[in-house]
Amino acid sequence: MVERLRRWRALLERDQAGFSRSELLGLIGELVTLERRLIPEFGVDTAVASWQGPFGTSHDFLLPGGARIEVKTIGWQDDHVRISSLSQLDLEAGPLTLAVVRVQIVAQGANDAISAPLLIERLRAALSTSIEAADSFEEALAAFGWHEHPRHHEVAVTIVRIDAHEVGDNFPRLTASMVPTGVSEVTYHALLPRAGYADWSGMHER
Repeated sequence: MVERLRRWRALLERDQAGFSRSELLGLIGELVTLERRLIPEFGVDTAVASWQGPFGTSHDFLLPGGARIEVKTIGWQDDHVRISSLSQLDLEAGPLTLAVVRVQIVAQGANDAISAPLLIERLRAALSTSIEAADSFEEALAAFGWHEHPRHHEVAVTIVRIDAHEVGDNFPRLTASMVPTGVSEVTYHALLPRAGYADWSGMHER
């Protein structure tokens, strides 16, 4: 009940101002990962059901078998990602992939430009053949707090590529077991490895 009230309050506040640029970029990254990677691999029903980030889980996607995907959207030349909690790169629950969606900010109407509203429209069309997937998608959007707003069209990007990093013991990260007793929450920046990742845009290893 408290969580629902919190979501309604956030939704009413966003109705007036719309989503921030960082929120829109984060949503674009998750939707692109869903559209370009998960739906082709798992099909619409399983792919959409795996999108659990809007419901407050530690990771954006929970896949069949326990694997998880955390998505970060960054500038195409950036070399780090912002990690918002000690649980975000924790491996206790199972294998974890960090999907880094590299984007370039462009003007509306530019070639290959996409926005959050455009992606949502495209995914709704793609999911129209499955009532279950379509309903799950709308539930996730509602949990995210999505609503129509003119400002949402103003953040347009082109997708440069999607880097998939398998998070392991050598990946730069902090977890609850690594920090001093009494430290409960940490936000930090992790430098991305320059090699050893898969390009999910073209499915090549680097």
